Amino acid sequence: MTNFIQFFKDIPNEVTSFFDSVAQFFRDFYASVTSFFDYIAQNSEKLLGLLGEHIMLSVFAILVAILIGVPLGILVSRYKKSNKPIIGAANVIQAIPSMALLGFMIPLFGIGAKPAIIMVMLYALLPIVKNTATGLDNIDKEILDVAKGIGMTKLQILFRIQFPLALPVIMAGVRISAVTSVGLMTLASYIGAGGLGIMIYSGVQMVNTNMILAGAIPSCFLALLMDFIFSKIEKVVTPISMRSNKTLPEKKEDLDKLRKHRKRSFIAIGLAIVVCIGTVGIQALPESEDTIVVSSNDYAEALFLGHVACELLEAHTDLKVVRNLGMGGTLILFEAINSGEIDIQIEYTASMYASVLSQPVENVTSDHIFKTTQQMYKDEYNLAVLDHWGFNNTFAVAVQKDMAEQFNLKTISDFAKISQNYRFTPSFQFTTRNDGMIGLKKAYDMDFKEVIPMDGGLKYTAIDNEETDSIIVYTTDSKVDRFDLVVLEDDKEFFLAYHTVPIIRQEVLDKYPEIADALNRMAGELTDKQMSLINFEIEMNGRTPEELAKEFLLENGYI
Repeated sequence: MTNFIQFFKDIPNEVTSFFDSVAQFFRDFYASVTSFFDYIAQNSEKLLGLLGEHIMLSVFAILVAILIGVPLGILVSRYKKSNKPIIGAANVIQAIPSMALLGFMIPLFGIGAKPAIIMVMLYALLPIVKNTATGLDNIDKEILDVAKGIGMTKLQILFRIQFPLALPVIMAGVRISAVTSVGLMTLASYIGAGGLGIMIYSGVQMVNTNMILAGAIPSCFLALLMDFIFSKIEKVVTPISMRSNKTLPEKKEDLDKLRKHRKRSFIAIGLAIVVCIGTVGIQALPESEDTIVVSSNDYAEALFLGHVACELLEAHTDLKVVRNLGMGGTLILFEAINSGEIDIQIEYTASMYASVLSQPVENVTSDHIFKTTQQMYKDEYNLAVLDHWGFNNTFAVAVQKDMAEQFNLKTISDFAKISQNYRFTPSFQFTTRNDGMIGLKKAYDMDFKEVIPMDGGLKYTAIDNEETDSIIVYTTDSKVDRFDLVVLEDDKEFFLAYHTVPIIRQEVLDKYPEIADALNRMAGELTDKQMSLINFEIEMNGRTPEELAKEFLLENGYI
């Protein structure tokens, strides 16, 4: 009875608590929406530029896919022996993971728009080829027999009978390809081709929801817009004679107007295609002789350093600087500079030493790493490595604060004793490197219950949600404090020294020696504490790397 009475007494409190929770939800939602639109307003110019790039790349990839896919579909329909090899090859391409296919493109086509367009085009082929063949094969044979009977040639039958009748099915395949192409093109930013993927992947790296949404929402609307536009194109290209009687005008004058409108629509579509191809073609033209292309990795610190390099070059040389920043991965950047796609790269010494040069990582000093990479890059790849910029952003192992207190964890050796019972989340690159997980497990004689690789800020989200127990962090990373993590001491000094260095193609440096003077102004100047504060400003206060780079250089008299 007492419990029953208490239940009714608690009802007002429960109701109040419920409505408080609902009110708090709407307050948080309003704050999030306001914050998002503030971010859009502050970055509208950049966002519009990336949207324009994304549209051009996507449309060009779809046009190329149509130009290749439709003839292949016709070939499959007319010559049945070609069905298995062509459809089979398209199926195999569709089955390859998109990142893997993009990786295959880089050694063949370098970086930038070309491999991104080819990758998306290959994925777009299957629906177009299949729908073209299916549309042509499903035409009533009696219609074809009548066409033959009145003396039409095979080409006449194809273009005057089969193709118009199959057009709705073909366009359905094109619409599917168009929608998927817009989404896939977000990967273009990974290899320096631009587009909305820059916002998405940078947002993931920085755990910045506004930045992720600023890239993802326009990409989503663009996919829907693309589907709508192609549905209108489908209506335009469908012959008037095939349209429903309900949609056709009854008067001859109105029918003539419809035909004229159709012709004007064809001209407009043709002009749009020419403009798109011309724009992409102009962008693909080689830069002028006095143009330098600078690149960096895609996380906050690397973007800041890339902008620092660009600002120094613009202030202290007469060169035109192209900022192709935010590319993914040390090896991709190395491939780009080694092939001449970029001229200057901002990189870390230990990444070059272990990942590119595959040098032994046991018992090596920071001085040895720097001198070895500098000499080997010059001798083997004709790349000049300038003086490093001072700070050391090396790896570290971090665990939840509660876990560190429970087991009194202070060093990696302490964690090694219990690591077999806990999950570990490194970056994807870290899992395959000798200076990463391979060497770490060997140096500390440790293993893990489960290894869950993740890139960027996702590691922090995972440990915050208790989906992992330990992660790999960087020593200048501001997110360590943000998520209240404990960094374990590297008591065996396993992790190498990661000093930032500019890398320049030697022929470019020989031609423009003033580049070295400009970039060496930062030699030994940055400290670990400065970089941590800069990362904090970017990741916590929403400052842009470009804005901070210019401000830092001006305040300290470098420009």
